[in-house]
Amino acid sequence: MAHQDLFKFLPGDERTKQLLSQPGHQKWIEALEEKLKPILVTRGQMLTVAGKKPDAIYYLERGAIKGYRHKFVKQQVFYLWDSQSIVGDARSFFDEKPSDLYIQVVKDASLLMLEKEALNSVISEFPESWVFLTSIVLHCYSYHEENHFDMLELNSFERFEKLISTRKMIDMTFSKSDIASLLGVSRSSLNTFYHKGSR
Repeated sequence: MAHQDLFKFLPGDERTKQLLSQPGHQKWIEALEEKLKPILVTRGQMLTVAGKKPDAIYYLERGAIKGYRHKFVKQQVFYLWDSQSIVGDARSFFDEKPSDLYIQVVKDASLLMLEKEALNSVISEFPESWVFLTSIVLHCYSYHEENHFDMLELNSFERFEKLISTRKMIDMTFSKSDIASLLGVSRSSLNTFYHKGSR
């Protein structure tokens, strides 16, 4: 896998792209790539469960995965990951703290797994590889910041319109129940949105 695939999820981060293109960074990039373990997972499989410290993060090459928390007795979906996504609770992974996130495979998936011990060994040998951590943290921060502003500034139907316009195949990959949970609406409301949007 070319290392650009692992970093292209960064939105408009030209400084990072330019930095990675410099010859001096090739050694740690190659060392990092050697630590990535390809794995195959099947529908229904749990990658992580709440209450444990995540020992790996993943790059999703193909498939679909959801991340959810239990709110009272119901699942509250916070992430619907599809191809070319970074998967995991990055904050808990880097802070080495227990996560409250459940991560479950929705559609058979091909992943690249990066274990914490392996990442630490690369950083120990190549301190400049810290840019990789910074990149993932910035990506996660951007995702949460966008969601926060969407909840404040958009109504539920506007959030639905934004979701289906930016991720056009999402309803072909994930169930309507998961999409409704991600948007924070009922299943019946989601059906109404689809009907309203098709007019």
